[in-house]
Amino acid sequence: MAMQKRLALGAIALLCALFAVRSVQRASVAPPLYNWDMTCYVALAIAWGESDPELIHRRTYETLQAEVPEEHYRAIITGGVKQSRYEDPVAFHEHLAFYRARILYTYPIYLLNRFFDVPLTSATWGISRAAWFGLACLMAIWAAGSLGWFWGLPVGTLLAHAPWFVSHLGFSSPDLQATLLTCLGLYFLIERRKDIVGAALLTATIAIRPDTVILALVLAAALWFFDRESRPSNRFLLIWSVGSVIAYVAVSKYAGAYGWWPLFWISFIKKEVFPSEIPGTPNWTYYFKVVQQKLLEIPHSGYYTLQRGVTGSTLPLAFVGLLMAGYEVVRRSGNAAFGRYSALFVALGLTYGVRWILFPQLWDRFFAVLYACVPLVFLSIAAELSARQEKMSGEPVEMS
Repeated sequence: MAMQKRLALGAIALLCALFAVRSVQRASVAPPLYNWDMTCYVALAIAWGESDPELIHRRTYETLQAEVPEEHYRAIITGGVKQSRYEDPVAFHEHLAFYRARILYTYPIYLLNRFFDVPLTSATWGISRAAWFGLACLMAIWAAGSLGWFWGLPVGTLLAHAPWFVSHLGFSSPDLQATLLTCLGLYFLIERRKDIVGAALLTATIAIRPDTVILALVLAAALWFFDRESRPSNRFLLIWSVGSVIAYVAVSKYAGAYGWWPLFWISFIKKEVFPSEIPGTPNWTYYFKVVQQKLLEIPHSGYYTLQRGVTGSTLPLAFVGLLMAGYEVVRRSGNAAFGRYSALFVALGLTYGVRWILFPQLWDRFFAVLYACVPLVFLSIAAELSARQEKMSGEPVEMS
């Protein structure tokens, strides 16, 4: 019987792995998204081996011309500020400051090209595909901790096939990579109680998406307030918080970042040829006009689209409801061991509230961590409550 169980488990694991591999293969057949961001990431990968801005500019566009289909290449170099950046190396170099902080994304692109001859453009979305596969494995392992391997492997694998994950397999973006590292950090910190590993992973993610510093700081505060039974020491939380701030300041200075308002300006108000000329002081009249406009768009049709298709939805609002429900379920359970789950629910809610205030878009790629972790945490809570109920009723608890 034990041998049959192991064979069945092996078959399930193999099928899940094949399904995930097939998904990556299907994504590799579909045309990737040849967006402007890819241009900057290619340039920054080249910059790891070059220092001359004019040479980086020339090699970037030579690479794009060689690797990108003609139709998409023409779209990248023509029209408005895109054409100005194509024609003026100074304008192009200034724009890189918005992307340069994503060190742990651009350096692997450079390494893949340097040592394995992977085309630079292919490496930009190849990392997204590898990150998705890693995320699928993590979600399966996380689910298996609650449901056992027989159910956990397929459940986690299927959850990873939600559209807000698989639709980004062709994106030249660090978002899936950041989602993987953030979820891995939360898994170790919240689920496995490996504080050093979890905190280190979350802090490292700042070098992929600097705004991860918000989650790190808010979660450290939430752990101190809610996890009274097994929270990390005050010294640990302080060191982690200070380390996260130092990491954020370091990558921002390395990037030559212009600050929040210039990013807000070019994202919502006006594209500028020379971002360094944007005032660093916020214009609150413009800011509140943008926020008002974005609030009036909700709920719209429930989906938000650009030319390339659906980019976001009102799904984050539904997940806010789940965060509130999860917090209340934990509170009513009276289980002090659930303190970390309370801390996570509150931290996620506050983090994404702050992030929306700073950048008011309901784009799914910004909320992917929420989509990945919340269902898995609910599984963990349900499994623990079920085990407690069975123990109290005197029935044997089946071990997976």
